[in-house]
Amino acid sequence: MHQTTKLTQTQDAALDRRIAAAEALAQSRVLEALAPYSPTLVSTIWVGLDLPESDIDVVCCFKCRSQFERRLIETLGGLKDFTLSSSKEALIARATLGAFPLEIYGSNVAISEQVAFRHYQVMQRLTSLSSADFSNRVKAYKTEGLKTEPAIAAVLNLQGEPFAAVMALECASETELVSILRNAGCLRLATEAGAD
Repeated sequence: MHQTTKLTQTQDAALDRRIAAAEALAQSRVLEALAPYSPTLVSTIWVGLDLPESDIDVVCCFKCRSQFERRLIETLGGLKDFTLSSSKEALIARATLGAFPLEIYGSNVAISEQVAFRHYQVMQRLTSLSSADFSNRVKAYKTEGLKTEPAIAAVLNLQGEPFAAVMALECASETELVSILRNAGCLRLATEAGAD
């Protein structure tokens, strides 16, 4: 019974955090302002693999870099802790949105081809098939200092470079993912899935 209570509390806390993040985004209207750039959430908050300090991650795609930069400044410039950095490939804006750090990454690469989006898709698939133990173990590794992908690789006993190993799961069938999760002791039981 104690395990069930603890699991319920953990799930409730994760849901509360998702709701709070969604409310912060809605109130700020950031996603609406960035609509021409197809803002897409790729945050671990939405898949339950976040820590209290995890940020709201958004990826965007621009055709005109200077217009996107102006829109970021107009939209986020008044927020606390606003910074804007650039590289040859991308613009990255950071700010604080209520209680959440916010990071917006924009490039001229289609959303579906951006690494963060592809990793997020893998995380969504894994968490939809996994038990709460998977999320808890990933978070425990993250608490020790690992990034999300190395934490996932450690929990699932994936071989090789962690980011590449997680990306390789992008092509895995559901049957293959179920096998990987089962071998790691993280497969969602039918009774647990029915409890959602």
